[in-house]
Amino acid sequence: MATHRFIGGAIAIIATVYLSIQIPGVSLRTITYGSPRVGNQAFVDLVNERAVMNRIDNKNDPVPILPPRFLNFTHTEGEIHIVNSDAWVSCPGQENSNSQCTNGYVPNILAGEVGDHQGPYDGVALGPC
Repeated sequence: MATHRFIGGAIAIIATVYLSIQIPGVSLRTITYGSPRVGNQAFVDLVNERAVMNRIDNKNDPVPILPPRFLNFTHTEGEIHIVNSDAWVSCPGQENSNSQCTNGYVPNILAGEVGDHQGPYDGVALGPC
């Protein structure tokens, strides 16, 4: 499995904060699918101040629980988690541990299902990068 499959959401988050700094006054909204944690608390706070974020996570996808929090990585706000019934659950805050949100749904890497990273997201499967 190639690691490049997992960096699109991370690059989008980094690009969001970069563009918000380079283009003053711009209003940004970023939607990612299955993105990993990208930065530390200070970075995530900066992203959340500068853009509206939506992170859509699918079922048992383990990518959103990586890198682990003990390495001081955290998520931006705005998670929407698709559970196994295909319902979309809003998970407010940065690291929501509710059992219907990714942190509670996929408590560790062994509980993950790598195939869920490609979807489907509302019936649309993402192909390999």
